[in-house]
Amino acid sequence: MNSRPTNDSATGAEAGTSRRDFLETTAAVAAGAALAARAASAESAAPPASSSEIPSVALGPHRVTRLIVGANPIYGHSHFNNQYSTVMTEFHTPERVMELLQHCQRSGINTWQNSFSERTISDVERFRSEGGRLQWLLLGKPDWDQDPGIIDRVARHRPIGIAPHGALAERLHRQGKTKVLLDLLKRIRQTGALVGFDPQPRADGAFRGKGLGRGLLHGVLVLPDPAEGGIREDARRAAAGRDLFAFGP
Repeated sequence: MNSRPTNDSATGAEAGTSRRDFLETTAAVAAGAALAARAASAESAAPPASSSEIPSVALGPHRVTRLIVGANPIYGHSHFNNQYSTVMTEFHTPERVMELLQHCQRSGINTWQNSFSERTISDVERFRSEGGRLQWLLLGKPDWDQDPGIIDRVARHRPIGIAPHGALAERLHRQGKTKVLLDLLKRIRQTGALVGFDPQPRADGAFRGKGLGRGLLHGVLVLPDPAEGGIREDARRAAAGRDLFAFGP
């Protein structure tokens, strides 16, 4: 009986090659996945943008990034309606505010501006206690003329600048009480903080040349009424180039 040749050895060799190829391919895929995971981890652990990567301006002895974080959405100043303002306030719990400020700081922003209230003071101090380093600019309330001593109390929380509210300047201007505002500004200067001046358009000229000295100007830009022909191109250019804050006379 003639024996027929078999291909068992060949089949075994092919099977071995196939298994080897499979293992090599699997190892390559695993290595690739590991490298991708390591790259993703390195990217997430990469240092955030530093404040030197965001242009800054000098405010007195301080350097303030041109992009700062505000607070109207945080504290419900929607300038729309009470319902929307309430939603803003409910969303921005203290924990979420801390997350926001830490994110801004990691992104290179170095200054936070907000309006005075017990809640804002609490958030500022909590942020600092958790390692936050943002500089703080404080905008006052329209009734500070009723309690000038509040300036000394808020100064203990170390804002780099304090500005009475623009509505206060407007009201005192209408009442012919420019001296009251000037006294408030002098009181701010005595605390060592930058003096903030937030004039409304009609009050702006009344306070110029009144010995304000150097300080923090909360800029005002009056644009033409769109109903009277729209915003002119020169006003557009002025708005685009205007700093929110300027340090000068």
